[in-house]
Amino acid sequence: MDRGQNFTVSDASRMGSILKSLERNRTMLGVNFRGSSEFANTMVVGVDTAGRTVLLDEFNTNTANDMAMRGSIFSVRGNDQGVDIFFSNVRAIKVAKIEGNKAYRVAFPESMSYKQRRDGYRVQIGEMMNLMVEAMFTFEDEDEDGEFFDRTVTLDCELSDLSVSGCRVTTFKVKEVPLPDAVPVTCKLRWIVPDTEQSLVVEGVMRHFVHNEHREVLQIGVEFIELEQRIQDEVDRFVIQAQFIARREAAER
Repeated sequence: MDRGQNFTVSDASRMGSILKSLERNRTMLGVNFRGSSEFANTMVVGVDTAGRTVLLDEFNTNTANDMAMRGSIFSVRGNDQGVDIFFSNVRAIKVAKIEGNKAYRVAFPESMSYKQRRDGYRVQIGEMMNLMVEAMFTFEDEDEDGEFFDRTVTLDCELSDLSVSGCRVTTFKVKEVPLPDAVPVTCKLRWIVPDTEQSLVVEGVMRHFVHNEHREVLQIGVEFIELEQRIQDEVDRFVIQAQFIARREAAER
């Protein structure tokens, strides 16, 4: 089942950031012409956000290039770092030359579809913001009398990265790891969504940890489990917002 969440982007600056990411990553794009079975490949070779145009490399078939030269309408589809991107109803408005090679100047579409897929893309939150997380880890432990009980360890962490299905948190000044590596560990994470007063609580399981004894840094990988749809939607929205910020900052560098 396709569990991705679809967003429509119509803001020129956001579309420009997405297109610049496609250019930077040299993402292969598929082109389909309206009313035709003709399919071709291309890449983004230039983006003018202020002018709201994008340059597409010459298509890889003669038929597609002929159709582009005639002003035929086409759609564009690609996948960039786990995100499906689609826009349609565009045409070549001018032929340009990029380092001696033909390229088609195309006006930005009115909107583009931006579909985040589960497990598709992990946003590096720690590179953009300092987001504190209260992390509570629970596991079975044994007391001095040999009785088993549930122990809970609470750590103050930073959110290092995030996807729609999991995250990585980091805590510092850890000389000895307070978590086991041979028994299941469940967890509950709580953080405040940036620019809001909303507290987001997610539940998951610890999948691994890495302890740098010299730096006294502990990184913990968490997989989310059985999130309520409302919580999953909030996580999805936060991931998408963080992606936009990351792409914009990368485009400005």
